[in-house]
Amino acid sequence: MALKGAEVLHRVVLDKVSRYRMPSLTISVRVGGKPFFERAYGFSSLEEGRPARTSTVYGVGSITKILTAMSIMSLVEDGKLSLDDSVGKVLGVDLKVKGEPVRIWHLLSHTSGIPAPAYAEALLRGFYGYPSYWRPYSNPWDAVEYLRMAVERGWAVDYPGRRFFYLNEGYVALGLIVEKVSGESFQSYVRKRILEPLGMDSSFFIGEKPPEGVEVAEPYAPRDGGLSRVPVPQGILADGGLMTNVIDLQKLLQALAARGRIGEVEVLSRRSVDEMERIRATTPWQPFGCDGYGLGLMVHRRTPMGLIAGHGGSLLAYTAYAAYSPETGVTVAIASNTTGYPLQVLGFLAVALAVGLSPRDIRPFMVLEALEAVEGRYEGLDGNVVFNVRRLGWGLVLETPDAPGQAIVLTPVDVDEGHIIFEAPYMGSTMRVEFLVGTDGKVEAFIERYRAVKAGRAWNAMGAWSWLKV
Repeated sequence: MALKGAEVLHRVVLDKVSRYRMPSLTISVRVGGKPFFERAYGFSSLEEGRPARTSTVYGVGSITKILTAMSIMSLVEDGKLSLDDSVGKVLGVDLKVKGEPVRIWHLLSHTSGIPAPAYAEALLRGFYGYPSYWRPYSNPWDAVEYLRMAVERGWAVDYPGRRFFYLNEGYVALGLIVEKVSGESFQSYVRKRILEPLGMDSSFFIGEKPPEGVEVAEPYAPRDGGLSRVPVPQGILADGGLMTNVIDLQKLLQALAARGRIGEVEVLSRRSVDEMERIRATTPWQPFGCDGYGLGLMVHRRTPMGLIAGHGGSLLAYTAYAAYSPETGVTVAIASNTTGYPLQVLGFLAVALAVGLSPRDIRPFMVLEALEAVEGRYEGLDGNVVFNVRRLGWGLVLETPDAPGQAIVLTPVDVDEGHIIFEAPYMGSTMRVEFLVGTDGKVEAFIERYRAVKAGRAWNAMGAWSWLKV
């Protein structure tokens, strides 16, 4: 008997939380505001053995950018700002690229023409103890000044409005714009204009005291083949400082899906939501072939489920994903207290299952399933040849133990059930590598002249068995 969509989703999530050793994951999927699937997995604190709940709060990183964009749009609605205002006019910081002023909509859409100086990435890695990194910017103005210096040093590469470069520093500047124009702190403005009207009572910002009775998950970062509990710095705010749970995120998503309002509560006009969803730039990643960025929203226009808009978030320990489908009324919120399986892929899968589609309809999910299925150690006849096939991001690395420097990178090109084809660069062109996955779990590979059978687990480049997926 065919499994129902909710049961399929439960089995997938349980498998990924187990396979990727994620301490906890919470997920909420709703259709038209009604629960389709809501569940918590694992532990919000490994040290205390405290089970996670759907009410458990996590850092959601760049999902905060949705709130920042909504705050800017509300100031535009109030007539206090224009999307065409220059950043320099509002903040008093001379920010020009190739002689043209960077405008507010350029920062909202990551089209300033400035490749990321990566202050947040360096800050987090340094804070977590990675010795090669340290960028101690605890004040938002520090990040904005760093951005200005990067422009002065010639870091910008294109005119504003023409090219997508994801820019955390730009959203830091947007938070300061909210403060300057509104006359109050970013946190206070967001709370008054968005969180409180929507009843997001468990939400707060990094560095603030959690509301009474709110449980916060401990964050864990992969380190030395395991997980380490890490502190989260308070220097991150408008670009990624929101702490919330999947229940509160659902309220935000349902308001956006309903064009800015829930019931009698309106946090934005329909016109503003439409502006946020309008793609301003094509993104480097194209999971569905027509993917771009609007204003604070990643927008996927041609998915099997129709338009999906949302955002992912990562603090290199906490990770999260939130999205909505205005055409189907599906909203999905996911949060975890570590990195691991891509939560955006789970989000796409959840939307598909909620509208009655199959996992096979979601190519990103099927690609990851294929990578998991074929990763391993392969042997030819009588073990005369041995290959190691290991995961590397969204591809594979094929190597031989007797010549570890001779590795081939494999990219999936055709993912069919039981027959998976990869391509590798070869002599200025490509070489095809095939895998056959049987219903009994047997996996065969056809690599150049060889036929090989999967005989065990893959080993990593250091020769040690590795459970931690890249």
